[in-house]
Amino acid sequence: MSQYSYRSSANKSNLFSTMFSDSDIAKHFSCGKTKCAYLISFGIAPCFKEMLSNVLNGVTHYVALFDESYNKVTKNGQMDIHIRFWDPTENIVKTRYWTSEFLGKASANDLSEKFCNGIAKLAQSKLIQISSDGPNVNLAFLKIIKEKRIEEELPHLITIGTCGLHTLHGSFKCGENASGWNLKKTLSSAYKIFDESPSRRADFENLTETTLSEYPLQFCSHRWVENERVAKKARLIWPKIVEIIKYWKQLPKSKQPGKGKAGANTSYDHLCSAVEDPLIQVKLLYFERIASQLNSFLVTFQSDNPMAPFLVESIEEVLRGLCGMVIRKGTLEKATTTYKFLNIDLNDPVNHKSIDKIDLGFAVNYEIQQLKQKNKINNSQINTFKQDAQKFIVSLCSHAMDKSPMYYIFARCLKCLSPHIWQSVLNLVKQCLKNFFLKWHHIKPYRVKWQMLQSLNFPNFYPQLFEIIDMRLLNLIRILKD
Repeated sequence: MSQYSYRSSANKSNLFSTMFSDSDIAKHFSCGKTKCAYLISFGIAPCFKEMLSNVLNGVTHYVALFDESYNKVTKNGQMDIHIRFWDPTENIVKTRYWTSEFLGKASANDLSEKFCNGIAKLAQSKLIQISSDGPNVNLAFLKIIKEKRIEEELPHLITIGTCGLHTLHGSFKCGENASGWNLKKTLSSAYKIFDESPSRRADFENLTETTLSEYPLQFCSHRWVENERVAKKARLIWPKIVEIIKYWKQLPKSKQPGKGKAGANTSYDHLCSAVEDPLIQVKLLYFERIASQLNSFLVTFQSDNPMAPFLVESIEEVLRGLCGMVIRKGTLEKATTTYKFLNIDLNDPVNHKSIDKIDLGFAVNYEIQQLKQKNKINNSQINTFKQDAQKFIVSLCSHAMDKSPMYYIFARCLKCLSPHIWQSVLNLVKQCLKNFFLKWHHIKPYRVKWQMLQSLNFPNFYPQLFEIIDMRLLNLIRILKD
């Protein structure tokens, strides 16, 4: 698909006149930006929408997806609504754009009103789920929609929570805030101090022999986990940042960033404080480590593939790994199910590891030992750092668990569609059946069924299995299993 702008059609008349030099139609053809927009908006678009509407009238169920963004042209908020459905003609899942609604305020009531207007022409009884991103306002929106559907006696919607990707970004932010390290300000200041300042960039390059690729990267304040590379770059060039800050400090106040006035340049003021922290590079390394663990999850689930069956299991695996750094092993081992894991009180000190057993990771521990050997830090500073690191993980995991899809029964039940769950169940059923037939092989009908069972292959196991066995046989299998 080619994404051409309306303005790209402005000079097509010259092109067509050259291509079809003997055609009077081509010579008099004209189609500028306005005409192109008119033809598409009021000619082609209604035709495509009617075709899509006819398709949706024939489907049994559909999912509505929406997201809000700022429209720079209309200066309003824009809610784009897409429809996802199973196309029986091609036997695939399709996601198609449906319509857009424009709004001023974006409260839950405003969103619900505009959303209902947007899908008003679709059969409401066929809607089975509403998909959205992670802001809290969307949770209130879903509550309003559910109440409205109950009043209108429409089927309940499937709920697996809001976007797990947004949740992890927000959880990571909560964790960093709880640590009190204020690394967001440090990373942002390192970028802004050189941004659009040729004089400071010249000082930095001349003093430290820095190349263009060695400048700090910009911090992203709404996708926290993706700041892993930002933290890594800042950590690697931190000695050069310390060097330039020391250089600026020795200059006359009139030549310092902010001309030596407190608050005149907050980026410079914050970096002056940060370079005095002996553990700042260790904090950046720890930040980088946690972001790396979360980022692998985000990369896996930013996909068009059907990943919902793996969602709860993957989130639980990530959170258990993080909790294992600061939570007692016995506490986690007792939480044998997802539900029990969600009920662990992470803020209870009884469940916390002692300071000396907190797992910081090999790289972080190595850096701490190097600083201690050089007498740059003492045991008190190390213990304080470990306590802050513990607060980081506890706050991150608590927030993620509160907002997680793991709380929703349907999301947890989707795990049964995971192929490795099917394989494990298959092995269990085969073993139970084998035990049964070994005990009752002398009965001819059952001996014949065992021979048929041995010929079954995955994934056609289940349909064939129920042709062979009956409910009486299943009841006997349960007895044997127990």
